Amino acid sequence: AGHPDGLGAAIVEALLERGAKAVVAADLAITASDAERYIGGIAARGLNGGEFMPLDITALSDHAGFVSAIAAKHGGIDILVNNAGVGPNTSVATLDEAKFDLIFGVNVKGTLFLSQAAARQMIAQKRGSIVSIASAVGLVGIKNHLAYSMAKHAIAGMTKCLALEL
Repeated sequence: AGHPDGLGAAIVEALLERGAKAVVAADLAITASDAERYIGGIAARGLNGGEFMPLDITALSDHAGFVSAIAAKHGGIDILVNNAGVGPNTSVATLDEAKFDLIFGVNVKGTLFLSQAAARQMIAQKRGSIVSIASAVGLVGIKNHLAYSMAKHAIAGMTKCLALEL
């Protein structure tokens, strides 16, 4: 069980500070009670409109329902921010298939197919933006993070292709 902090929390708060009416944070590792405390804490600071929905980004069959539920509740989806990521240390010598599948499943496959589900909604509503968080690692690589570096390279390339196509 995690708790909302770091980049994801900063994104939620920045969007609310800039006037977003609703920001739905999604994660699998955050407990409902931690999410409730976080949403209550930012509301106490005047940042209203924060919500939380659990989502396993690797459960591709859940993406359409997740997007539909948000669109139905809020009249559409204006922005999708892809911030999900995992990156356990992996070197050429230590990378195994299970770590590779985890890193690519979350960072690349999940991001791609959640973007696809959101893009379908955005195309139907004729508006929307998709922002995907990559990393400098996706430009230059980093020692002992082979699969993570590869995944962030893939996200950078995917984002360029989505921009051209959408």
